[in-house]
Amino acid sequence: MTSLTGWATALRDTDQRGVWRAKDLDGAENAIQVLTQLDRAADFIRVVDLRVVPALLQVPHYSLGVIKGINPRLSEREAKLRMLLKSARTGEFHQRLQRMPAPRQGEHPHLRAVIGEAALRYPWDPGSHEQQLRHLLRMAEHPNIRIYVLPMGVQAPMVSDHFVLYSTRPEAGRRESHAVFTEHAAGGTIATRADITLKLIQAFADLAAHGARSPEESRDMIRGEVRAWIGRWQPSTQGRRT
Repeated sequence: MTSLTGWATALRDTDQRGVWRAKDLDGAENAIQVLTQLDRAADFIRVVDLRVVPALLQVPHYSLGVIKGINPRLSEREAKLRMLLKSARTGEFHQRLQRMPAPRQGEHPHLRAVIGEAALRYPWDPGSHEQQLRHLLRMAEHPNIRIYVLPMGVQAPMVSDHFVLYSTRPEAGRRESHAVFTEHAAGGTIATRADITLKLIQAFADLAAHGARSPEESRDMIRGEVRAWIGRWQPSTQGRRT
């Protein structure tokens, strides 16, 4: 009888070109540096995250809450170190945004993000949630950022609930190129194969056009969540909602 491993191997695509297992983000520093380089190299970034506010749009203490929530066994020191590494990446991203001209008519903004409504309604860190929502609202008003909120109950047409798609624009002597980083509980993959990236480009387009709220509706929803959170939140020494 063929072993479990044998049957699992049989499921592997024989064409492994342009697909690699990503560095373990638990390794933190070098992986974050590589992601930062991808950020720099991309003309356009598309991101889908249905559980949390995407990393490039996070504020530090919210980021710390996410790190602790996903990695509960981390020490406080290690969690804060990872927060600082992630904050350096987002800080560079924000500086780059300030130098960018507004997109021309018909051109995509630098960053487009589909964010799950659950990420806005259920905090990873109650003490920083209002700050995160206000920051997200400011980012949603930036000319080079477009945010789409995916309502709860809308099924995303993909297996992963998180991916980042990096793209370059075609220029003289350079073809358009794409790379996609997909993250999940068992690790991550980075792929450049055209058939893979095209599927995720199409999945993103379908979500943004047909499943998610428009950028204007999304801004209104985020604004409403800020007001609702203020109404629910009562500061206390425990830092809990009442």
